[in-house]
Amino acid sequence: MLQKKDPARLPFVMSEEPNYEIFVLSDLHCGGRTGYLPSGCKHERGEDHPQNVDQERMEQNLLSTLTEIISLTKSNYKRCLFLLGDLVDGKNINGGGLDMSNINVKVQIEWAVLACKSFIDIIKPDFIGFVEGSPYHTENSNDAEIAKFISLDGDYAGESHPIRIDNVIKVLNDMKERGCNHVEIMYHTDHIGYVFTGLDIHIASEKEIFKYDEDSKNKYNAEIQRRIAQLEAEIKRLKK
Repeated sequence: MLQKKDPARLPFVMSEEPNYEIFVLSDLHCGGRTGYLPSGCKHERGEDHPQNVDQERMEQNLLSTLTEIISLTKSNYKRCLFLLGDLVDGKNINGGGLDMSNINVKVQIEWAVLACKSFIDIIKPDFIGFVEGSPYHTENSNDAEIAKFISLDGDYAGESHPIRIDNVIKVLNDMKERGCNHVEIMYHTDHIGYVFTGLDIHIASEKEIFKYDEDSKNKYNAEIQRRIAQLEAEIKRLKK
């Protein structure tokens, strides 16, 4: 995912002589009590969310250090800012949602956008690159959502690559013939490639509901029996 201020000029060619400056930002984990929290954040109900002592110190140190670094850079160099993911902490699934300031991912995204804009105001980059972080934080990474709100020219530009219409029609027709009535399309961002997944989405019939309930019950009972056998074997082993 890329944002660029001047498409005619960027992405630029990195010459043998230094002509660019790279800034990297990641792992803010906004939403966690130990994560980054910019000043001015609010909860979904509109009330202010104050920083703790460590978060206040973290923001002051980061912004002052960044300002100092910018004062030492070359004004004629092009600046790149790369946001490398995990900008929010999500629902903290692995941690059971503990140690969180706010588990509302939409609120976390607002906090992360506020943080990123403060960095952008100081860096004034010519180019911004986005990379999604770890999906385990939010079940489905929300770094792409953050990218939609951070733009140099007011527009959001996602990754894309052309594909022949005839090829798409053939894939869709094949899926339709197999009983699919919906399609899900995924585009890889680490290489050029589309993944089409055919889906049959419909209101379940009484027969399908009954079969699903029976299958679920059988699966549950099988798991209970497997666990009982496992515990009995463990008890037998301990009695020896």
